[in-house]
Amino acid sequence: MKTNLPPPPRDYQKSHQLIGAWMHKHHLSCEHYTHLSISAMDRPLGISEKFHRWIHYFMCSVCRKFTKQIASLRLLVKRHVSDLATTKPTDEFLQSLRKELASTTPENSLPDNKPNDSTHG
Repeated sequence: MKTNLPPPPRDYQKSHQLIGAWMHKHHLSCEHYTHLSISAMDRPLGISEKFHRWIHYFMCSVCRKFTKQIASLRLLVKRHVSDLATTKPTDEFLQSLRKELASTTPENSLPDNKPNDSTHG
């Protein structure tokens, strides 16, 4: 499957031509860096993972940009979620929702709050 992505920057091509095979062999590829960066958001990384990520970060300009982009994206999502948490539904909305639920729910399907006489005895 061929994609129509633009070519990577020249400094990326140059560094990966020189040391690309070595980076991949030692788990320093861009794919591995991406995996570690996303994992770092969910759990603390081990020392060797931090070391691999740190080395790749300083060798690859594309992954440095990726790190900045993912940090910005994470900040935007946090802000959006915090804004949603403070938003409460209006009274009109709640009343219309209750009215809609009452009209669609048959009377006999609502549970009774009366105690069952067979359990008391």
